[in-house]
Amino acid sequence: MSKRKQYFVLVLVACLILSDYSISNFSKKNYPLLPDYFGNPAAFNGTKAILYGQVISVEGDNFQFKSDNYVIPVRYDRRVSPARFGTTSVFGYFSNNGFVAITVQNLEYDNLKYVTSLIGLFIVVWLIWKEWKIGIPLREKNA
Repeated sequence: MSKRKQYFVLVLVACLILSDYSISNFSKKNYPLLPDYFGNPAAFNGTKAILYGQVISVEGDNFQFKSDNYVIPVRYDRRVSPARFGTTSVFGYFSNNGFVAITVQNLEYDNLKYVTSLIGLFIVVWLIWKEWKIGIPLREKNA
């Protein structure tokens, strides 16, 4: 391997290591995950976050929210209904008793885009197979 390639590989590996280090430290500080919260709730008290998941049950001004296979109680002063064929986005902050929501947004029919994309893929493949004849050209024998 030439010196130039060795330097390129060295710089590439150094960039990958530094980007992984900075992303992991930045993410843990600024975007806490639910496993981190459940490990030490007092450390994340007052930390703002956005959670994506599903509303499981609603009881008055509280509801149970499932995100990343964790269920967390959420306090919100308005009525919340589960999203139809989609997910729910909750912006708020962590507290010692769960999560306090500032805004809740239902992303209705959000998962429907995958179904329509699959139908569109089948239509495109059908059109390609209909219009283009794919085959192996046969050689003509010279007599």
